Amino acid sequence: MGDRAGEGVTLTLLGDLVYGQGRTDEATHYYEQALAILREVGDRALEGKMLNNLGALAYRQGRTDAAARYTEQALAITREVGDRRGERQTLSNLGGLAYEQGRAEEAARYYEQELAIAREMGDRYGEATIMHNIAAIEVAQGQLDAGERHYRESLAIYTDLGLQEDMQDEVEALAQVARTRSGASAEGHTSDIPDQPATAPSTPVTSALPTEPPSPPGDTGGGPEPVGARAKKRRRWWPFVRRE
Repeated sequence: MGDRAGEGVTLTLLGDLVYGQGRTDEATHYYEQALAILREVGDRALEGKMLNNLGALAYRQGRTDAAARYTEQALAITREVGDRRGERQTLSNLGGLAYEQGRAEEAARYYEQELAIAREMGDRYGEATIMHNIAAIEVAQGQLDAGERHYRESLAIYTDLGLQEDMQDEVEALAQVARTRSGASAEGHTSDIPDQPATAPSTPVTSALPTEPPSPPGDTGGGPEPVGARAKKRRRWWPFVRRE
């Protein structure tokens, strides 16, 4: 009865509104109602976006297992409907969650998949930033050669794009790798992974999920800015992606 799809959109906007006011429990309630309606009317694409919203809220509320569960469901749907941009978003979020929970190798696998999509999309800046994240994980795990290679590839892209500040970041990261390698050599560990993980030159995404409220309904800014690989790199792609 009635316009159920429109009701779902209205509930989504109400969720956005109360989230912007810091009322996360109410936002979750609205989003869950919207999700039920979207499933009822068979809007799979928007269902995936709503699951991503719920994952973001669960993360903010400290429910990381629920955040991962919602985001994994969102990933499955983005792949089902062929939403490569949405798939990239959820892969980044899952990578951030995995890294924060201490599952570094799993995080790297998510980032590698995200990297493939960034290359497919021709996003060279995104490609370089993702490689920076992967490199930071590799160096933290003592994989200095792999980390150095990814930092150099990232530096090459930033150089091509003429991004001086980003270039300097990668130069500093490479210098830290050299210092770590030199320190390991001095201790007689030249052929072994250090007993303690090397300190990453800069940390990868600790979470790709938002810490700020979404933009008001109708704002074209794309929602909150998730924490990027570096604090100054806040990417505006996700989550809280709304219907156009």
